[in-house]
Amino acid sequence: MTHRLSNTTLFLHWSVALLMIALLILGLIMHENKLYDLYPIHKSLGMLILPLALFRAYWRLKEKWPQPAHKLHGIWLHLSKIAHISLLSLTLLMPISGMLMSLLSGRGLTLLTYPLVLAQRDDQGNLIALSEYGAKIAHQLHFLFSDLLIILLGAHIIAGLIHHLVLKDDVLNRMMFFFKKQ
Repeated sequence: MTHRLSNTTLFLHWSVALLMIALLILGLIMHENKLYDLYPIHKSLGMLILPLALFRAYWRLKEKWPQPAHKLHGIWLHLSKIAHISLLSLTLLMPISGMLMSLLSGRGLTLLTYPLVLAQRDDQGNLIALSEYGAKIAHQLHFLFSDLLIILLGAHIIAGLIHHLVLKDDVLNRMMFFFKKQ
């Protein structure tokens, strides 16, 4: 029998997951439609998710990984472990790479309307990059991480549905606040 995960684990999983999905959608909309007015919101939400994602990573290490609800074998067990570690890592790497991109390009960091690190500007008001090369690398990493996160999220959701609909185990149920013991 599978037991529901702790309320803390569930809260951290779902809050980070939903915020990351919202940020991915917002980021794609901003980028595709060149909606520059949305960037401060995107950046602020990204900075706000980082402490939550850090606590989630700490909590996962403290609580250990839950035992599989279904006996996975061979490559599936390894893929599952890699996917979970990658998802957890990407929830940290996405906001960090975004913050580095902003800092290294000279844009600074602003949380909502409060400047944490001021933008670097010359006498004419033009941005001064701290490192154009570093900003470019952070930009490329941020986009790579977003692509990887989208792929892994899709695989994660499909795997949950396979567990629920095909294998008929409790993997999906134990991730819900309303889990009922069978």
